[in-house]
Amino acid sequence: MRFIKPLLILILTAVVSHLALIVFWPETKTDSPYSRVSELLEPHKFFIISDDFGADILQFESQDLRYAICHYDLHDQSLMLSANINDGFGILTVYSEFGEVIFSINSRQTKMAHLQFALLLEGAENNLPTGMVFHRIENSKGMIIIRLAVSDVAYDEQIGQQLASASCDAVKMQQEVE
Repeated sequence: MRFIKPLLILILTAVVSHLALIVFWPETKTDSPYSRVSELLEPHKFFIISDDFGADILQFESQDLRYAICHYDLHDQSLMLSANINDGFGILTVYSEFGEVIFSINSRQTKMAHLQFALLLEGAENNLPTGMVFHRIENSKGMIIIRLAVSDVAYDEQIGQQLASASCDAVKMQQEVE
């Protein structure tokens, strides 16, 4: 009996301190790369990341690479991607909104000068043109980053033109009926 009063005081103190912590703790803010990109840039369009624009978005450090980024937000749409990544060495990577790599492809794997493919949501009907390469994804939000290596300063302008010509366009799709 003599331990009940101190035990109740201890439990009451613990409950009050936990409630105070929950109520007064500052709100957590997610500062993921996707959230920063989606706040700053419009969707379904590649933007070239440079020293004077967007270099702080993903904090790229390599001076030997040039970057373009597109974030997507698909609901009943597909995303048609087109990019020329074959001047030297290029990488195209598709990320989920949580930063997970969905897939990545580089110019040495494809041995193609021009990539053209689509991202389809799970359950979306494939009414893409015949022969169109596509990849099914589960998450409707994410981003695509193209990285091109700059082997020489003389190629910098040419690589900038390649990045500027990349596209990621949303196309309305039909849902499959099961």
